[in-house]
Amino acid sequence: MANRKNVSSLSDDQLKRFRRLLDVYINKPSDNPVAEHLTAGMDMSLDIHGAGFIAWHQHFLAKLDNWLILNNGDEFVPCPYWDPAEPIPPRLSANNTNVNMPLPDNCLPQALAQMSTYSKLNNRILLYHGAVHTRLGE
Repeated sequence: MANRKNVSSLSDDQLKRFRRLLDVYINKPSDNPVAEHLTAGMDMSLDIHGAGFIAWHQHFLAKLDNWLILNNGDEFVPCPYWDPAEPIPPRLSANNTNVNMPLPDNCLPQALAQMSTYSKLNNRILLYHGAVHTRLGE
């Protein structure tokens, strides 16, 4: 299985191509992922910004990975990640604020590996994820 790449490791051409693919994906007229995320956010039974955060977002990323494979974007599977401690590559930014938020010690892989339950892991990641969104201005 391939490891996720940091978007900062992608070349300028790769960033352009990834951005084009993301734009097509997020603007699909049917099965629109933005609409799906908004709808899921309103469905309290999914609790995607609470207890269901990790599970639902894994589903969300799996759909993106599948779409990338089917649309000649397999070089970006698994989907690259962005490290919030680093500036957002200009090709990917939507005029967001750079957040300068390194992973806290309790979210480093070795600390997360010590989590004994899904709920504890979910809650720890959820807090950091929410803080990044807040600093991004989203």
